[in-house]
Amino acid sequence: MGLSFSTVVGGIDADNSMFAYRLQVMEKFLPIDYEKAERYATLQIVFHIPGKFYQLDWTGLTKPKFSRLNNTITIQIAVPKEFINDSDPTAFIASSINAAVSVVCPLLEKAHIDFDSDTIQSVLKKFDPLA
Repeated sequence: MGLSFSTVVGGIDADNSMFAYRLQVMEKFLPIDYEKAERYATLQIVFHIPGKFYQLDWTGLTKPKFSRLNNTITIQIAVPKEFINDSDPTAFIASSINAAVSVVCPLLEKAHIDFDSDTIQSVLKKFDPLA
């Protein structure tokens, strides 16, 4: 199973630092199975977080980009301002990851590329029962 997060932040401030912190906490709950990691594709999710220096001019998810060389699929998510100020953005993060997984799974299946979405879904249920 492969899932990793990264962020593009438009300037760190008190509001968006909680969002970045919550991402780090959630990533620690992901199980690491090195045997599976070699067999399955990795989903790289890049969260774009607006700040005082950079505001987003797009919303939602971008089209996934697959790298056969690294066996990774990257999808980018724009974080709306209303979730930046949220004291606990966990539900938004979990639903965003769920949306990303639901977008990439059919593409990977069609290309006959293995991806362990069941493990990711089970981890998401710990954070958001609706995921």
